[in-house]
Amino acid sequence: MRIIGPDDEETGKFPVGDRACSFGCMFLATMLHGVGSGLVGVFIAHLIRTVQIVGFGHDHGGFLEIALESNPWRRMACVIGGGLIGSAAWFWLRGRHIYLVTVEESLKGARMPPVATVMNAMVQDIVVALGGSFGREAAPREIAAMWGGWVGDAFRVSPEQRKILVACGAGAGLAAVYSVPISGALYTIEHVLNWDISLAAVVPAITTSVVATLVTSTTVETHGLYSMPRFSYGWPTWDVCLWALLVGPVAGLGAACFRRFIKFVEGYKPLGRVQVDFQSVKEGDEVWLSRNDKDGFICRVKFRIVRVENSADGIARVKVRTTAADEEYGEEEDMTEEDWDEEHAEGQRDWTIFVFMPLAFLVLALLSRTYPSLLGNGRALAEIAMQRQRSTPFLGMLLLLKALMTAAAIGSGAAGGTLTPSVALGATLGAILGESYQQYLPDWAPSEDQDSRMSVVAAAAFLAVAMNSPV
Repeated sequence: MRIIGPDDEETGKFPVGDRACSFGCMFLATMLHGVGSGLVGVFIAHLIRTVQIVGFGHDHGGFLEIALESNPWRRMACVIGGGLIGSAAWFWLRGRHIYLVTVEESLKGARMPPVATVMNAMVQDIVVALGGSFGREAAPREIAAMWGGWVGDAFRVSPEQRKILVACGAGAGLAAVYSVPISGALYTIEHVLNWDISLAAVVPAITTSVVATLVTSTTVETHGLYSMPRFSYGWPTWDVCLWALLVGPVAGLGAACFRRFIKFVEGYKPLGRVQVDFQSVKEGDEVWLSRNDKDGFICRVKFRIVRVENSADGIARVKVRTTAADEEYGEEEDMTEEDWDEEHAEGQRDWTIFVFMPLAFLVLALLSRTYPSLLGNGRALAEIAMQRQRSTPFLGMLLLLKALMTAAAIGSGAAGGTLTPSVALGATLGAILGESYQQYLPDWAPSEDQDSRMSVVAAAAFLAVAMNSPV
């Protein structure tokens, strides 16, 4: 079989035999990808449950029930332990010579290192299982996307098809762990592939999400993540539609503020190594530059600054030589500031994660004595809000604290997402506003048996803006 090249992709002129082979390879790769993504979901579900049982000492009920039945001091110890484990593991993983490649970078062709990717995902889930206040959706996305890239390489599909398989992994991973095949497929098409609605993208996206969900159906809950009535049995009433029109802009504004806040704290997030400014380097300094190795992985290579000079054209340049090369005969490389930025010049390891992350988790541990619903990815808080199990002022305080603790975890160096925290914040905001709406405008507001629906509507609007995915 002839491997399809870039010129063939641009012109779309494939020999008939190659078209058949390409279709057959893509079909097999898609099915295998779906099964593998489902097994990823099974693995993650068992890992999280096991860590929660070992850490908190109970094995029945949801995470909130497990945390509540645990001794308060043990609960605090679990959260603090999660911060210590996360800081040590991410410090080591992010500073190694092999880069942790993101899903976005893999979509552009970079290969995700299997061992490092799986370990990074496992650390995320372990820390969340011990009470970390951030989303756990990044872990299945990364492992399933890595698996998709590996399958694509094994079947020698075209670069465009490989990109689709990696994107399908991101959606299938979510579908597997949350048992949401429709959402997984839409996430792939809308969020990852930026509305690529061609059959070549839509069919694999649907197939992988459905197959992954079927594989995990014996392990992952299939009756819904949140305890509430099934509203799909009837059409929404006019008062619920009016509520959606009113709460949508407010929830969207809140989500936009939350999103900006997360972006702000990410600017202070500890890195694997400290960035080195081009203007501050001097002869004899040693830096790490990113390069592609022979296997397609992105690696850090250590270089020594041989000379700093200004050329005749007025452009500053540095001469570098890899420290692995012979000092006398190793070839020198000429680098401008643009080259320096492209290759992410780095210096010593960033030790600040050992300060910020344990501190952030210590604050969360102290709060967990009184407010255990702050722990975890936000599912516990969302259920409390949907069922209006707390007073409005109390929910307002939980809303603020959850946003702060999620931002603190991510800003201190945690590798996690904001999907489920956004659902929790939106549902809580909906409960707060809905309570006031029902109190002051009872004739226009939905009845009390619609409380959960009001929170779900607000959560959906909040999530759409926070994730930049309206569908």
